[in-house]
Amino acid sequence: KKRKKTRRTRLERVTAPVLSYLSEVLEAFGDAYSQDNAGGSILLAVAENKLSWPLLKPRVQAALAKELPDFVPNYGPMQGREECRKVVASFLERNFTRSQQHLEGDDVALLTGVAACLSHVFFAICEAGDKVMVPSPSYAAFDFDLGALADLQCVPCDVKNLERSYTRDCTALLLTNPGNPTGAVLSAKDLADVAAFCERKDMHLVADEIYGLSTFRTHFTSLLTLPPSPRRHVVWGLSKDFGASGLRVGAVVSTNENVRKAMASLSNFSSVSGVVQHLLIDLLSDAAWCDSFTAQNNALLADACAFVERRLAFMNLPFQPPHAGMFLLVDLAEFLPAFSDSEDALYRRLCGDPYKLVLTPGHSMHCSRPGRFRICYAWVTPDVLREAMDRLARFVALHRDDDGGGDDGGDDDDVVDDLSSDSLTALDARDGVGALLVARTTLVAALVEARRALLLGLADRRLLAHRQAAAQALQYEKSFLVPLVSPEALGPSGFLPLTYRFVAPALSPLTTNAPAAAAGQRSTPRLLVVGGWCCCCCSAAATATTKKNAAVIFCWGS
Repeated sequence: KKRKKTRRTRLERVTAPVLSYLSEVLEAFGDAYSQDNAGGSILLAVAENKLSWPLLKPRVQAALAKELPDFVPNYGPMQGREECRKVVASFLERNFTRSQQHLEGDDVALLTGVAACLSHVFFAICEAGDKVMVPSPSYAAFDFDLGALADLQCVPCDVKNLERSYTRDCTALLLTNPGNPTGAVLSAKDLADVAAFCERKDMHLVADEIYGLSTFRTHFTSLLTLPPSPRRHVVWGLSKDFGASGLRVGAVVSTNENVRKAMASLSNFSSVSGVVQHLLIDLLSDAAWCDSFTAQNNALLADACAFVERRLAFMNLPFQPPHAGMFLLVDLAEFLPAFSDSEDALYRRLCGDPYKLVLTPGHSMHCSRPGRFRICYAWVTPDVLREAMDRLARFVALHRDDDGGGDDGGDDDDVVDDLSSDSLTALDARDGVGALLVARTTLVAALVEARRALLLGLADRRLLAHRQAAAQALQYEKSFLVPLVSPEALGPSGFLPLTYRFVAPALSPLTTNAPAAAAGQRSTPRLLVVGGWCCCCCSAAATATTKKNAAVIFCWGS
C-alpha cells in the first residue's frame, strides 16, 4: 500500500476515454448539420468513408439475398472458418503481397475490427509496462488500443530517426502505412529500413495497413512484400478500404506460430459472426468487382481531397498533401496567439458557435507542434463538405487580422453583413460558376485573401488595406465578370476543372497582348478573378501592368 504507484490501475485504463475529444464528437452526432438543421455541427473528425456506400450497398444486398449456408448460426473456429480465411488470404496475396509472399488460410486470423486485432496482438507479444514505438503524428486511439488491456505505453517517434527515441524497454514498433493522420505512404526503401531497424533491435514490427487500398496518388508497398519473419505481423480490415466499419472485420496476418495460437484463443472474445463471414466470402472472392470498387472509391477520395486542398490553398492555410486515406493535416498555428497559444482554446472556438466545425486536434495525435488539425473529408457528402469549408473560410477571415483583431475586430463584421447575401444574388443567378467561385466561399474571406495575396506584391498590400474598400471594388466589378468557357465544362463531380476561368473583360482574352489591353484601363481600378490551374504564365504578365490600379488576381486551384 505504501509502494509508489507507477502505472494506472486496470479500472483506470479501461474507463479512460477512447479519444480525448470524444465528448465533442458525441455532441456533434446529436446536433448534426442537415437541410433541416442548417446551424448544426459538421463532423470532420471521423475517419470513415461514406462516399463509397452507394457503390457497396447493392453488392452487399445481392450477397445477403443468396441462400445462407448452414454454418451461419453455429459455432465454428473462433478465428474464422477455414473457407473464409482462405478467401481473405487469397485477397491479401493478390492486393498486398503482389506475389512476393504466398499466404495460406492458417496465416490469417479474423477478429472484430482492427482495434481488436491490435489489442490482441500486442497483448500476446508484449508484457505489461513495455513500451511500443509509434511514429507520430499517429492515430489518436492507439494509446487506448494498446493501453487498456495490454497495459503498454506508446512512445512517439520519428520514422526517419527511430534510433533517437529507442530505449531498451521498447519491445515493438507499430507502423501505420499508409499513415493516419498524414495520408503519407512509405517508400519501399523506407519500409525496408524500418523492418531492418526492428530486426537489429529484436523488436516486433506490427504494420497497420488498414488504408492499403485507399491510395490514390502513389504506389503502396505492403510489409507483406518483404520476406516473412516471425517478428513481423500485419493487420488489415474492411472498415476503411471498403467503407464498412459497421461489419466489424479485421484480419491479423502472421507466420509466427505462437501468435497464431494466441489469436485462435483470444478470438473467443471477438469472433466474427457467421453471417458476416458468409458476406465476406462472397465479396472478396469476386476479384473483378473488388478491383472496380477500389478504382471508383479512390476516384471519389481523390475528388474530395482535391476540393479541400483547393479551398485550403485559397485560404492560404498550410497543409500536408496526402497520398492516401481520407484525411489531411492542416496547420492553424497562426491563430494560436489569439487564443493565448492554447490549441485546446482554438479547438473549442472551432467547435462552438457560429462555426461548429469538429476536427481532430493535434495533441490527441501526438503532433510535434500545436495548432495542427486533421480534416476527414470522406465522412460527409460533397455539399456538406462545401459548407464546412465555407465555415472555415469565415473563421480564417475573421481571425486573420494584421492588427490582431478577431471576432470583435470591427469592420470585418460590417463587411460580412454587407456582402453575405443580397450582393451575391445577381452573380449567383448568372450561372452555377458564380456559386463555385464566390457564394460557396464567404466573400469577405476572398477579399481578405486577395489583400494578402502574393500577386499584389507584399509591399503593395496597402492598396487594399481596408476591407470595405475592397468590398466596394468587387461590388463595382461583379457585373463585369464573364465566363470564358461554358458552365457545362464543369466536371461531373461539381469541382472546378483545370481550365475554367473567370476574367474581367478589360483584361481578356488572357494572351500575350493582355498587358497592352490592361494598360489602356489604368485610370479605372479593375478586379481580375482567375480560376483554374492553367493560368500562371499569362496572368503573371497581366498582373505586372495592373498592380498600381489595384487589380487582384487569385487562383482557385493549387
